[in-house]
Amino acid sequence: MSRKPVKINPKSGERLNQWLKHIKMTQLALAEKTGYSQQLISGIITGKKNLTFDAAKLISEKTQGKEIVGGVEKVRPEWLMCLDDYMTHQEMIHSKETIIDNAIHAVDTLINEVLEKRGYSKETLNEDATFTFSKGDETTRVPYSELRTLRTEIKHYSEYVTEKFIRNILEKF
Repeated sequence: MSRKPVKINPKSGERLNQWLKHIKMTQLALAEKTGYSQQLISGIITGKKNLTFDAAKLISEKTQGKEIVGGVEKVRPEWLMCLDDYMTHQEMIHSKETIIDNAIHAVDTLINEVLEKRGYSKETLNEDATFTFSKGDETTRVPYSELRTLRTEIKHYSEYVTEKFIRNILEKF
């Protein structure tokens, strides 16, 4: 009975090579840390051998980058396997924060658009920490704290949905 050929993803090897350069580690040093042969490491990097998820996890555990707040930088196995584009957990967190900031900005824009469609002028911040919305002779003051609460609720909901999504993905592995 013949074995089914394994499809090799050469991009995984490129990423492993990128990580090794990032942390200034040789293939030989990686081989020593992981217990894999240097020939296997070289084969993965050159696209001749397959990087398994177990190997990617071991590489993540056995190698480290620069020191950061709360520990050291670690490569993510998901990045090595080309499942996403975040080399480190810190990159993923930064990206998540950027996405949330963009969502909050989008909500601010949406609030302005909805008010404009209803005939109100754009919001202006007053000295008493309220926003004024005007429509003809009609003026409405909304405490800034209400808009801040809306932004906070959207941020928390975005974080919750993102974490739930990530948990669901990781459960598949």
